[in-house]
Amino acid sequence: MSVGIRLICWYFCWYFNRESAPLEWDTNMPLSDATVRGAKPATTLRKLSDGGGLYLLITPKPTGSKLLRLAYRFGGKQKTLALGIYPAVSLSQPRILVSTAVCTL
Repeated sequence: MSVGIRLICWYFCWYFNRESAPLEWDTNMPLSDATVRGAKPATTLRKLSDGGGLYLLITPKPTGSKLLRLAYRFGGKQKTLALGIYPAVSLSQPRILVSTAVCTL
């Protein structure tokens, strides 16, 4: 009986209490420099998640820009914060900016 209760509690806590979960609980693996360099543009937009709302947006083929963005919610609405273009901004800089942006919001 206790195994069933524990299973239900885990399910409830994981899926319904994500807003109060700390950023350390994010299940995405951080992007590596080799992964970002090797990512090729497609015919549509591509998103490569870094965790904590940070992602790399790859634009379609003609330009193929690699843009670092932060997705967050403010006032119940989805917002996006542009953090820079990949070659000019390393992957470590936006991670620091994300931690300060979360504290500011």
